[in-house]
Amino acid sequence: MSYKKIFWGVILVIIGTLFILKNVGLVYFDWVTLWRLWPLVLILWGISIIPVKDYLKLIFSIIAILLSVLLVNRYDRTGYYRFGWRHSDPQSEWRDGNRKYDKTFEDEQQLFQPYDSAINRVELKLEAAAGEFKLADNIDDDKLLTFFKQGTIANYSMISRDEDSSRFIELNMQESKIRMDNRGNRVKIGLNPRVIWDFDFDIGASSI
Repeated sequence: MSYKKIFWGVILVIIGTLFILKNVGLVYFDWVTLWRLWPLVLILWGISIIPVKDYLKLIFSIIAILLSVLLVNRYDRTGYYRFGWRHSDPQSEWRDGNRKYDKTFEDEQQLFQPYDSAINRVELKLEAAAGEFKLADNIDDDKLLTFFKQGTIANYSMISRDEDSSRFIELNMQESKIRMDNRGNRVKIGLNPRVIWDFDFDIGASSI
């Protein structure tokens, strides 16, 4: 039996299975997460042209795949993506000076900034590698910013500081993991219209 037929058959079955699991909500991941493994294509291509028996090529390919995933998981330093099957840290917090607010749920997270009439300009920096982001239609008058997240791919941290009449807010996605219990990453942000907003977004493969 041809090694190429076995290999590509297995690859197609795996990809199809991942699509099904993602569509029914049993597993969640963004395909950009797998981009860090692109050199594996060159490795598998090289294995396919080595003049050895097909069963040895299959063994080498399996070893290469497992080793690549292990190396990315062990030495990844981006802070965004790692492969694993454990739960993320269920606690998330943000600090403003000496104040700390936190409100977390199993698959929901809510953060907010209180409105301050002394603030007339806000710069919002958002870093997120994956997910879907939308603006809320309205916001309570006593809130400067509201943040509501659904999904288990990762939690967020919020940090703020004031300079004169300006406030700088940073929203950062914490470490994201591919897990069987992931249920996406959907975020809704509310912005108070009584201040001027400047934005600095680094959202990777996210949609907004």
